Amino acid sequence: MRWLGRVTQVVEVSLAWWLTTALGLILLGHLPASVAAVSVLGRLGTDEASDRPLADFFGGWRANLLRSNAVGWPATVALLILGLNAWVLSRGTHAWMAPMLVATICVGAWLVLAVAYLVVFLADERTRGLPALRLWRAALAVPLTSPATAAAWLVCVLSLAVVTWRFTILLPLAVPGLLALLTAWLMRRRLDQTGLLTAVD
Repeated sequence: MRWLGRVTQVVEVSLAWWLTTALGLILLGHLPASVAAVSVLGRLGTDEASDRPLADFFGGWRANLLRSNAVGWPATVALLILGLNAWVLSRGTHAWMAPMLVATICVGAWLVLAVAYLVVFLADERTRGLPALRLWRAALAVPLTSPATAAAWLVCVLSLAVVTWRFTILLPLAVPGLLALLTAWLMRRRLDQTGLLTAVD
């Protein structure tokens, strides 16, 4: 029954993530929803696992609604620009566009990794109240100093995308929760191992 409770929490948090992201009109909703999901699912499988995942999720979402957007808005803008740039380059025929597309994808992957680390920072009590510039410096540096963790996270995300392409029902029911669980398990564990969570503070 314990594993069933864990699966249930992933589904509950996933549905709550979609709801709160929609309430924030996506651009203002994805970051606070992700922080809340990592806060709840990061404790899954430990002695601190939530008995009320939905209540904890919505409490975390309300508490981080303004803070996460105030800190993370540059990433939202940059990812939109990079996405538009990649779309334009992918439809070009000039020879120089192919290497530019590869460079854009690489920068986009680095920024996505940085956002994932930023979400972990915002979800952790030890670093939640730190200045935005300090959080961003750490979030941008960690993917470069921990390439193995970054590669493992990207491989898992791509694998989840392939599975979701085959079983689309997973997209609303499990993908946000699984991504939050993966981010909390891999990235928070790496930050704890390196002592960066306390070092940033």
